[in-house]
Amino acid sequence: MEESNIIKLFTDFFERYYLSKIQENARLGKKRVTIEFNDLSEFNPELAESLLDQPEETLKYAELALEQTDIEDIENTKVRVRNLPESTKIRISDLRAKNLSKFITIEGTIETKTDMGIQMTASKYECPSCGNLLNVLQLGDELVEPKTCSCGRKGKFHLISKELIDCFTLRLQELSASVKYGSYLPVKSVLCKDDLTDTIIEEKMIEGAKVKINGIYREKLMIKRGKKQTQLITYIEANYIQISEETFYDIELTKEDIDEINEFSQEPELIKKIAEGLFQGIYGFYKIKEALTLQAFGGVSRYDSIPPVRGDIHILLIGDPGENKSGFLEYVNSFSPKSVLVVGKSVTAVGLSGATIKDELTGSFVLKSGAIPIANNGILEIDELDKMNPEDRNILHEPMEQQKVSISKAN
Repeated sequence: MEESNIIKLFTDFFERYYLSKIQENARLGKKRVTIEFNDLSEFNPELAESLLDQPEETLKYAELALEQTDIEDIENTKVRVRNLPESTKIRISDLRAKNLSKFITIEGTIETKTDMGIQMTASKYECPSCGNLLNVLQLGDELVEPKTCSCGRKGKFHLISKELIDCFTLRLQELSASVKYGSYLPVKSVLCKDDLTDTIIEEKMIEGAKVKINGIYREKLMIKRGKKQTQLITYIEANYIQISEETFYDIELTKEDIDEINEFSQEPELIKKIAEGLFQGIYGFYKIKEALTLQAFGGVSRYDSIPPVRGDIHILLIGDPGENKSGFLEYVNSFSPKSVLVVGKSVTAVGLSGATIKDELTGSFVLKSGAIPIANNGILEIDELDKMNPEDRNILHEPMEQQKVSISKAN
């Protein structure tokens, strides 16, 4: 389709489905419009398919269509798309060259987040010879300067102004439940910019949070010692971010939910029913099930007593090989909203605490969180504790005062 036709289709689409929402966002000063993919697919299947195959160009046409409406203060509004079809969902480890420049959906756990940075999107240069102004779009990672002027001058133009946006980078780690073989969890960098750097969104992007991201799979050149490499650096440019897990404080209970919880709380042998429901695949071991259930729910901390009483407990499982200790940890890892499972013989002190690494997109150094900080306010499961090096195991002493830890040890 021609550019004018695409813009006209998007204009009709916005007016039919999202006109009141766009007007409300413009009134509140929000520079984003979030659309449902199903709405676009219902309106024009060809346009929806174009969004998946050529997202960068299609989104630009959509944003141009927004600016052609009669709504005031709509300039520089970004179009965000949620609920992409299941066919776009892909594991981080399955990303390939064929996915480049496509609209995809990935899920993972935030491993690190860089500090807020600033990126140049456009610049304006002045020609010293004739005073002509030259506008240059900065679409890539390297600064682009004008080479010639209409007066014939070549190079050495004066930079007089630039357009800037906020941005930060996430390192997203594959969900452990998605890994079929081995214990290595691949990671992928995610670039967040424009309205995705709003304080409300940015504050939720903490280490250990599980997120689902719709974005464009991009690449940039790798440069070593001033030479461009044939191998590319790949990353996701985020378009829409969904927090897959919220804290208990973010959950809003309806009156029906509260009534149902109160009714269930009166059940006889309540803890036993919950424990058996959580560990359905393991027969017996009721006391262990009860202990792990109580640990998962936690208690109420009492800081007014001496000494203070914490609401969290640590559990050490000791038993002969084959008694399904690892199975218990895997169950806890599957039903806990926030948890990390590591194996003692393959984890180090750095893997538990963290390390400083260089971000491949920004070049800045960031702190890569280990299992303990990622599991903050959740549960850390350590399998085969006895196979850890004593030096690595010592890192647990201090953090364990602030963490809930389940440990499996063969006797």
